[in-house]
Amino acid sequence: MKPRDLINFMSLIEKLKCNTRHSWTSSYRKESVAEHSFRLAFMAYLMKDEFPELDISKVILMCICHDFGEAVTGDIPAFIKEKSHEEVEEEAIQELLLKLPEPYDTELKALFLEMKEQTTMEAKLYKALDKMETLIQHNESDLSTWLPQEYYLNLTYGEEQVKFSEYTKALKAEIDKDSKRRIEQAITGWCGETYHVQAVKEYNAKGCLIYCANLPGVFVRGRTEEEAISKIANAVEEYLRWIYKEKSWTQEMSAFPSVMTEIVQRFESKRMIEEAETEVLFESELTPVSDEELKYWKKILLDSARDFQVMYDSILDKDVTNKPLRRTFYGCMPQTPREIYEHVNEWTTKYFEKIGISFERSSDIGTNRRVGVELLLKKNACLQQQGIMTDESGEQWTVRKVIRRILWHERIHGKSLYKMAVRLYGKEDVNNSFCFLERTE
Repeated sequence: MKPRDLINFMSLIEKLKCNTRHSWTSSYRKESVAEHSFRLAFMAYLMKDEFPELDISKVILMCICHDFGEAVTGDIPAFIKEKSHEEVEEEAIQELLLKLPEPYDTELKALFLEMKEQTTMEAKLYKALDKMETLIQHNESDLSTWLPQEYYLNLTYGEEQVKFSEYTKALKAEIDKDSKRRIEQAITGWCGETYHVQAVKEYNAKGCLIYCANLPGVFVRGRTEEEAISKIANAVEEYLRWIYKEKSWTQEMSAFPSVMTEIVQRFESKRMIEEAETEVLFESELTPVSDEELKYWKKILLDSARDFQVMYDSILDKDVTNKPLRRTFYGCMPQTPREIYEHVNEWTTKYFEKIGISFERSSDIGTNRRVGVELLLKKNACLQQQGIMTDESGEQWTVRKVIRRILWHERIHGKSLYKMAVRLYGKEDVNNSFCFLERTE
């Protein structure tokens, strides 16, 4: 190959060093596509004693170049990757290979075809290791970088690809042990030293609203992005204190991690986002919710309804108000504790209706929530087949979005209820069941 041709091609695939993957490293940063390929290739080299009959040099080459297309397209996480994404990536690979002289062009085209067809043992081994390296890296990352669906995806990802060999099945079993250990750490409230907020920013000329994709229920508002981000650390701490309030690590302020915010999605809203709820659909909310994961969300949703009821019950005068009347395009905002309670309870039913789950609303928020969640558990498989649903106003909904909206709607009105009660009675006489910090925004 001519020196200039070599340099030009190296410049093209240099983007594999620049483009980052969804995975994080143990040092609190995103890994590059090239870093994944490097470790995957060395992992293949270490397989030569386990698969002496295979051409390990070919497997190593597959591992080195399998993500060439991402030099052009960037990485697309497995849980949102579709056939159309794969087709675009294949086109990008073919375009790249055209820039190579013979015999490299022909050789690599044949190699990529072999990887795609998955008929040879070399191709099967490369594919299995590709999945396993991803899982190993995921287990090495800080738990705060995990999205909710990844706790369950980690145990199922790559299952089909490892079935061809007893060794790869054993490797997956060992990785699963690490995944289960990490999931147990999450359940018991372990967060590490730094909490990575994967933030979705919704904005317009009137302000900025930031949601945390990996902590449904966490959101902040600000007149600017900087103002909103400055509030995230407190919002994360409040949410973690609530989720893990029965765990000992929440008792000490020093146990809470610092917060690192990464904007993973931006959405320009047409609504008055400083005044009312808005319509953004997260990319991570496009993925199905497994029945196992729904059992987790069942607990969170019921806990949220219970704690809202506890706070409401601790307020003696249900019809008191000391706030000025506030209007939005939805109408007048609830003013009294009773109005707030009824509003939150009503919208629990309305959110379930967004995905076709209808039932007669109870006046008790706990009963209302239990009925909705049980129907959701029964209809989950059908809802996943439908995918995205659109309501009468044109807003798009998925199961994940409904869960998120119920949680943050309850928390935003819970905070309003708490602040009102503290002003009227003092914090000692109000049950702070949501673990709001003393300084609330």
